[in-house]
Amino acid sequence: MSPSLADQLLGKGMNELDISLVLARLQDEHYQLDTTEFLADVLAPNRIQAIETFIWVHLKASFVGKAFALDPSFLKAHVDWASAWRQLRQHHGIGCVQLPKEPDQTLVQFVFVAGPNALCPDKPALNRDQGDSTCTDQLIWEP
Repeated sequence: MSPSLADQLLGKGMNELDISLVLARLQDEHYQLDTTEFLADVLAPNRIQAIETFIWVHLKASFVGKAFALDPSFLKAHVDWASAWRQLRQHHGIGCVQLPKEPDQTLVQFVFVAGPNALCPDKPALNRDQGDSTCTDQLIWEP
């Protein structure tokens, strides 16, 4: 069983106030927190650039022992980021929470998670990586 989302965030060094903010925001979006997983955090000047970075950088890399692969046609099929992001939210339960920015910061921290929620009520397709090298548009999780 995976640690709770709060424990996952605490393990990433996030302070309790920010963890409370993330959990409250996800509750507002009707995430089932007991099955929601931390994917990545991104520093960016704004939400659009954070989503772009998440899609281009983190969807090709590992998230704390978990990997995600997309069919190369996925990004080609979406002309704009809004369309790609909408599909990730609706079909994979991926969400993004912006943390407060300190006055001396130039970049804002964004936390990305995946879990069942109002837009994606079923648990996202989290499949164990079977060593298959083909890409899919399903979440592939490594043990």
